[in-house]
Amino acid sequence: MLKLIALAQHGMIFFIYFMQKIVIMGLLVLFPIIAMLQNFPSKRHLFGLWNREMLTNLFTQPVHALLYCFAFNLMQDAPDVEKIAYSAVLLLAIIPSGAFVREVFQGADLPMREQVGYGRWHI
Repeated sequence: MLKLIALAQHGMIFFIYFMQKIVIMGLLVLFPIIAMLQNFPSKRHLFGLWNREMLTNLFTQPVHALLYCFAFNLMQDAPDVEKIAYSAVLLLAIIPSGAFVREVFQGADLPMREQVGYGRWHI
């Protein structure tokens, strides 16, 4: 059971960090375009969007690392049953921690703004 949970964690970690790497590379490629669009007053807000997205993707990994350090310290001398419980809790905590970082850098009302059409009118 412990090996199955570990395998699920490794798969999830690989997928999350692989996708973040692709997003960060894409944002870095877009930076010159975003920088040039700063010359147009109607497009200046795009740099703020780019900046928030980049910061979110950069700071998600350190938050995950802190969670892993905390969980691995708890698991160090724990019996197998507790290791399974700690692994399951860690697996369930990774996604909400990324959502928390996104909320910190992009604000909690971002999906609501998209629902009412904020993105359509200002881009």
